[in-house]
Amino acid sequence: MKVKLLLYTVLVILISCNSQDDDNEKFSDNAVIGFVGWMDCDYVIQLENNEYYFADNLPEEFKRDNLKVSIQYTKTDKHQNCDFAGAVEIINIINISETTD
Repeated sequence: MKVKLLLYTVLVILISCNSQDDDNEKFSDNAVIGFVGWMDCDYVIQLENNEYYFADNLPEEFKRDNLKVSIQYTKTDKHQNCDFAGAVEIINIINISETTD
């Protein structure tokens, strides 16, 4: 019984370690910054695959509607008032060009 408990504990620890590594995975995408002005969710990041994210650390100079960017980020578990958007932490962001409608 003690052996099973020990094996179970080790398995849980290994799974937890793998999950933490996945959380720190870096992603790179082209995206568009968009102004939604809804609750605490003024600006969101729309990826090319139409996924939406919110970033607490979006620099002020990138808070422009329809701004096309190249972005490196990690996904986080932070909860925002953006119910429709996940949370990310920006590692690097570059202005590609402003889109026109």
